[in-house]
Amino acid sequence: MEKIMPRALLFDMDGVLIDSEPFWRNAEQLVFGRFGIQLSKEHFSYTTGLRNDEVVDLRIREWGLEPALREKLMHDMLQEVVSQIHDEGRATEGLNDVLQWIGRHNIPSLIVTSSPPVVIHAVIEKLQLQQSLGQYLSATEFEFGKPHPQVYIEAYRRMGLQRNEVIVTEDSINGMLAARAARLFTTVIPEKDNFHNPGFSLANRKYEHWQAWLQDMKLLFAR
Repeated sequence: MEKIMPRALLFDMDGVLIDSEPFWRNAEQLVFGRFGIQLSKEHFSYTTGLRNDEVVDLRIREWGLEPALREKLMHDMLQEVVSQIHDEGRATEGLNDVLQWIGRHNIPSLIVTSSPPVVIHAVIEKLQLQQSLGQYLSATEFEFGKPHPQVYIEAYRRMGLQRNEVIVTEDSINGMLAARAARLFTTVIPEKDNFHNPGFSLANRKYEHWQAWLQDMKLLFAR
């Protein structure tokens, strides 16, 4: 891989900035549970990081639901996730230190997420990220979502940067695959119960928490 000369940071949102992955799982269980569908940990293992519409399309095929239900299922899931963000959303532990470091050094940063704008705005408002990390790019703008690299390629291009000038932080296999397919330097901070997933071996760096990530980033950006 070409030498990195980092100038900017690209952050996934759900599970990276906010502990919201459980909200998406709860929303799925609630919405699809109305049809007698019981979703297990295995069902979520391959959908984390996908767009809402892609998850709904997949569940419709898996469980033989009527395609006409698609829009309502998507709407109900988003409503439930936004509600949980407003009621229970909190920043991931250690994120404030990261945001302070970014602010002190004026490091350009962008949220790059599979979530639609209604969810992104809810997160930015809940975590009060307007000044520190208020800019975003949603994969819903494009034909393909993660693990396709399109959203990440467009992200660094819109920032006027080259691929070796950005560092990505993800928490899911699908998100990591998108960033790696875009040939970007990719770091991951997986959920604790998914930390040892061998799929994360494709990441350039893996961390247990923000503190370790921040220590490493200070060294990389000081080069």
